[in-house]
Amino acid sequence: MEEFLNLYFKGGRYDDLEGVPFEALRHLTDLDPLIRSVARDLFLDGNPKRKRVSPGFEEAFVPAITRIEGGGSAEMAMDWSPDPAAQAAQFYYEEARDEVLDFLVSLTSEQPEVPKWISRTSLGHLAEVMGAIKDKETARWKYGRHDPVTVGELVRQRVESEAAKILEAKDEPYQLVGQLHRVDDNPHHVAIRLREGKRDQVVPIDPALKTRCVQAFEKNAETLVRLTGNSQRDKEGRTFGGATDIRIISGPPITARLEELKGLPDGWLANEEQEGASAAPTAAFLHLVEKHIWRLIELTACDRPHLFAIPDGGVEMLWKQEGTRIVARFAAKPAGIVAVRVVLSTRATERKALKTVEELAEWLPGAQGVPG
Repeated sequence: MEEFLNLYFKGGRYDDLEGVPFEALRHLTDLDPLIRSVARDLFLDGNPKRKRVSPGFEEAFVPAITRIEGGGSAEMAMDWSPDPAAQAAQFYYEEARDEVLDFLVSLTSEQPEVPKWISRTSLGHLAEVMGAIKDKETARWKYGRHDPVTVGELVRQRVESEAAKILEAKDEPYQLVGQLHRVDDNPHHVAIRLREGKRDQVVPIDPALKTRCVQAFEKNAETLVRLTGNSQRDKEGRTFGGATDIRIISGPPITARLEELKGLPDGWLANEEQEGASAAPTAAFLHLVEKHIWRLIELTACDRPHLFAIPDGGVEMLWKQEGTRIVARFAAKPAGIVAVRVVLSTRATERKALKTVEELAEWLPGAQGVPG
C-alpha cells in the first residue's frame, strides 16, 4: 500500500474521546466516493467530448483505511494500491486528491473560488465528509509533498453553502462540431461523428431543427454541423440535453489538408537564390493547429478555412467572402496569431495581433460581418 491521505482531528469530541467517534466515521466513509467523483470530474473536463470515463477507470482506485489512532488527537490514514496497468487513470486520482486540498486552501481564504470543473456530486460528497467537523473541531489534511491544510467550522459552512448553490445552478452550455451521420425519428435525435469520423455522439433535437438536418443530409452525406444546447454532469458522466440551434459548416476538409502539409519538406518554397529558406510545419505543430481550428469552429460556427503553409513553419487560414478576404496566421516562431481582413474594393486592411484562439473567436465574427 502507498500513502494517499492522512487526516488529523483535534478539539471537541476528538479530544474528549481521544479517538474517532462512530458518528464522524460515518461521514468519513465518503472520502472514497469524493475522490472518485473528483477524478471523474477532472477526466470529463479534460475530455469534453466524452460522456463516460474510460474502461477500467473505476477499478484503478483501490483505497483502504489503514490506521485509526487516538491520543491527544485522532489520526486516520488512507492508503491505496495503484494498478500498474492503469497508469493513465492513476494520474486523475492523484490529481483529484491535490485538487481537493487546493480547494480547501481556497475555502480558508477571504475570497474562496469554486473550480469550474467540479460537479454537484463532488460537492455533495465533500459536504458529507466535512460533516465530521463540528463546533471547535478541526481537521488537518496532509499527504507527502502537499502543504498541510487545516479546516474547521467556517470551511464546513462554506462547503455546504457552495453545495446548495450548485444544486440550483443552470445547466452548462455545449457546442458540438462533427459530421452529420444519422437523423432518427421517434424520439427525434441526431447523430454526429465528432472530429470528422472519430466517433458518434447522439443528441436529442427539436423537431423543427430536425427538418434542417434532413435537408442538409440529403444534400450532402458528409455535411459538417455545429449543435448547441445545454448539458448536465452527474455521477454517471455528462448528459447532453436537446440541441437548440444547428449551424451548417461549409469549407474544405481539415484533416486531409493537414496531412498534405505534413508531407512538405524543409525548403519547400526555396529557389536557386534562396535554398532552404522555408521551414516545413512539424507534425506536433499541425496537431496543435488542428485543435485550434476545431475550437474556433465550436466557438463561432465559422466555415472551415483553406489552409496553407507559411515560410516560418506556421500555417495560414483563409476565408473567402464576397468583397473581403480574411487571413489568420498561426506563426510557429515566435508563437502567436496574426489576423488580417482585406476589403477587396478599397484594399483597406485591418490587422490584429492575438494571443489565443479565444481572442480570434471574438474578433472573427465581426470581421466576417456575421453574429457569433
